Amino acid sequence: MAEIALSIQNLSKSFERRSGEPIVALDNVSLDVHRGEFVAIVGPSGCGKSTLFNIIGGLLEPTSGQVTQPMEGADSSRARIGMVFQQDSSFPWRTVLENVAFPLEMMGMAKAERLEKAAHFVHMVGLSDFRESFPHQLSGGMRQRICIARTLAYEPDILLLDEPFAALDEQTRMLLGDQLTQICADLKQTSLLITHNISEAVQLSDRVVMLSFRPGRIIDVIPVDLPRPRSSDVFGSDQFAKLVGTIWAKLKVEANKGLISNA
Repeated sequence: MAEIALSIQNLSKSFERRSGEPIVALDNVSLDVHRGEFVAIVGPSGCGKSTLFNIIGGLLEPTSGQVTQPMEGADSSRARIGMVFQQDSSFPWRTVLENVAFPLEMMGMAKAERLEKAAHFVHMVGLSDFRESFPHQLSGGMRQRICIARTLAYEPDILLLDEPFAALDEQTRMLLGDQLTQICADLKQTSLLITHNISEAVQLSDRVVMLSFRPGRIIDVIPVDLPRPRSSDVFGSDQFAKLVGTIWAKLKVEANKGLISNA
């Protein structure tokens, strides 16, 4: 078994309503993610997926439990965690190359070196022909590739992806999923994806973690034993359809709870 890159131990998070009553978002969540592994987390709206994402990324403190990075050399301050959000976060006043070079600039890397390194990641996401373009000149999918390249340029120990393709059309999602799969394989990148899309979770991941409706608890972990290298061609296979069906059957009850709660 590969070395543990991220360990989530007995994690719980509560918030206080305006009335002063507590609401439990996450309850006793424990999960180990291994180095080079791609794990997807799925669950109904309100299950605490984004809360978990923000705790792992250091944007929220848990009520109890902890998140650690046991990897040798990992920074306990979580400075080596990279985050890609659903919203386009590219800088409109910077070119593609300048966007990707931004974290390297913040690290104090010399200009020539950071531009060379940024160009490598721009090429990796297929935007070399647009390196001098500005975000407003590009499609939504291309802008999201900027954000992915910018995060990868920082060489994070852990890549967190919060619904990165949610705003894109289905065809673009599938194609970018192919690209992300190949990039993470090439970099041996440890990745954690939060998504509502079960097909996307199966396409990309080694394991799918299912959360219950609030409070979010892990109700099952499904290994994705589809062969790698993997692409969207797998969508047509019986094995893929079976995995998607299995996950949906387990999540359907929890999704119905969410519908009733929001009615």
